[in-house]
Parts: sequence; C-alpha cells; structure tokens
Amino acid sequence: MIVVSDTSALIALCAIGKLDLLRELYREVLVPTAVVVEVIAGGTARNNTNEILSASWISPREVDPRALAEFRPQLGEGEAAAIALACSLPADIILIDERLGRRVAEDQGLRVVGVLGILLAGKRVGLIGALGPLLASLEADLGFRIGRSLRDHILVAAGEIPRP
Repeated sequence: MIVVSDTSALIALCAIGKLDLLRELYREVLVPTAVVVEVIAGGTARNNTNEILSASWISPREVDPRALAEFRPQLGEGEAAAIALACSLPADIILIDERLGRRVAEDQGLRVVGVLGILLAGKRVGLIGALGPLLASLEADLGFRIGRSLRDHILVAAGEIPRP
C-alpha cells in the first residue's frame, strides 16, 4: 500500500504520542521533501521534530516541479507537494486534514484519511485503548478543531459512547 502524508498529520500524531500508528497501520509513509522542510522549519515549536525526521519508515521523495505547479496556487507548499506526489505514484491513501487540501485531493480521485481516521483505524485494530483522551489532547494541545457532531460520530464508531 502506498501512503503519502502532508506535514500536519505527522505533527499532530507526533504531538499526542501516536506517530508510530502510521508505521503499525501502513508500514511505510512517503513524504515529499517539502514536508521535511516544513517539519524542520517548525523547529522547537514542534517538539518532536527529531522523532519525525529520524523515523526510518518515513521516506522522503522528490516531486516533479511541473506536477507541483498545478496545486501551488491554492495550497501551502507541503499540501501541494503531498497531493502532487500522491497523484504521480499513484498513492492508495493521502494523509491530510486541512479542508481545502482534502477537497483538492478528493477532486484528484485520491482516498483521503485524516488524523481522526487514523486514530479510529488504530482503535479498531487494538492499537489504541481510548480515543476520547486523544481527541481532547488534539484540541487542547494543538488547537485542533473537532466539531461536536464529528466528535460524537468518531466516538460512536469507536464504541466509546452509545449511538444516539
């Protein structure tokens, strides 16, 4: 399975101590070099930069500048590069959370999974005990916005709250 990630998915999972979920679920994650640059540029603001950069299962890849040019006007560098890389491979999954990036990726026919989908997948295969505290950590520590209905949907799907 070919999986490509943008920066935000790596940062969010690393911040809540769940970066290894990607290795457990997908074995290898490809990232464009623009994502590596964004991780480095975050420096100390992103506490676990070294964990991301030293993960042997995260593999940087170059992106054809012509493919990248198609997505640059509307997206950030990392998102644009991740979508361009995913399209060129083609990838089975792209890990991306930002609304516009998700829409552009879906318009390209890519299967999009976000941090919440990764966490739910980890819960379903027994790699995570409880999602509720992780969702709270995403919101409190990273300012991750999770609407009440989405939170409830995820927790129902995870079997942590009853169906309404």
